[in-house]
Amino acid sequence: IVEGTLLMTENLLILFLCVIPFLIFGILLLGRGWFIWKKGRERKDWLSTTGEIISSEVVCQKSFDNETYYPAIRYLYKINLAEYESSVVRLSAPLSVGMESYAKRTVAKYPVGKKVNVYYNSENPQNAALEIGASLSGLIFYAALGLVFLAASFGCFLMFMGIEIE
Repeated sequence: IVEGTLLMTENLLILFLCVIPFLIFGILLLGRGWFIWKKGRERKDWLSTTGEIISSEVVCQKSFDNETYYPAIRYLYKINLAEYESSVVRLSAPLSVGMESYAKRTVAKYPVGKKVNVYYNSENPQNAALEIGASLSGLIFYAALGLVFLAASFGCFLMFMGIEIE
């Protein structure tokens, strides 16, 4: 009885510490990837107008021994005589966000004074961006990592069931 109880306790630990968390995390990651893809598809229908870059610089945030770089870009645009200002470059950021090379590349792409296409939501013109669509790298990252966690959950489930893979 003691040996059976230990085996049952071990199996429950595998279930609660491995199978369920990996399954939940995998589903959440796949859901995030799907959300990015869905929002990117919706933004393809946004209207565009001409705007102008009013500031463009690389900003470095330091925390402890880590440095994170961001492109700080602001632009003006007009819709139906109303003027708006925004700082959103891309609604779905690529994985390289935070890297100095990404920030410098983005700032070089949008120098002060440059005329740019600004994409905006016709139902809420304050919701705008310079680039629309889903970040492919972000989409692939979430989907791949979600699948890895689902596979790990499946492997833990097989351990829970006592099934050996040869």
